[in-house]
Amino acid sequence: SSTMNARCAGSWESSCTAWPSPCCGIPRAIVADIQRGRLLDATAEVIAAEGYLATTVHMILKRAGISRRTFYELFEDKEDCFLQTYQEAADHVVDLVKRSCAEGGTPERRIESGLRAMLDFAKREPSVARVCIVEVMDG
Repeated sequence: SSTMNARCAGSWESSCTAWPSPCCGIPRAIVADIQRGRLLDATAEVIAAEGYLATTVHMILKRAGISRRTFYELFEDKEDCFLQTYQEAADHVVDLVKRSCAEGGTPERRIESGLRAMLDFAKREPSVARVCIVEVMDG
């Protein structure tokens, strides 16, 4: 899935397969950020496949390959994880649209560019798009 704000995982556009741990000399904050990103990605994927109501924390943990303890250090519960997944994805899409619209041109051209950026993202990241549109609207 992704990389926003120079993170290795949890932003939607490139991925990192590394499994860092603090014992390797990587600062705990960076490890936590990467683990959080893996959980956000897994949340989007599982909810897109199963729906919010059918998704369990266990399913998210299995998909992310992260412990229950780590999950609860980062999130209060499934709803908190879902809301953070949604917020991060929505912020990313808004940023893409703003950058696309800032390229200039007529108002019509800027609107078209913004819509194209949003639709291109949805095409690249269908799980995230489903979470941001379908699951939020259903919930």
